[in-house]
Amino acid sequence: EGGHMVARLGKAPWFESFDVDAEVEELLAHIQRCTGFALPERQRDVIMTHARAKLDRTRHAYLEAKAAGKPVSTSRRAYLTDLQDTIFMAIPEENLARMPLSDQVLND
Repeated sequence: EGGHMVARLGKAPWFESFDVDAEVEELLAHIQRCTGFALPERQRDVIMTHARAKLDRTRHAYLEAKAAGKPVSTSRRAYLTDLQDTIFMAIPEENLARMPLSDQVLND
């Protein structure tokens, strides 16, 4: 049907132009500024690995759903929120308390 073509020519999904290393660095730097807590190198590596794997899964799920003709919803914000939560797990409670909700991804 006619409407089908438009979807295919629609704008590329957000993750096609997503620079995962830069985005994670930026998110880590932002959280560090807000909480005053610098993540150890080892944990930064773990988070970076998680971020890359999650991006791959997101892309894979998107392509599979698309191939099957299913609707796909994948949002950049959902991805970043999940990433932020993963980073928060590595930060001490008292540092987290310093970060206002308005500085969290959820409210961007």
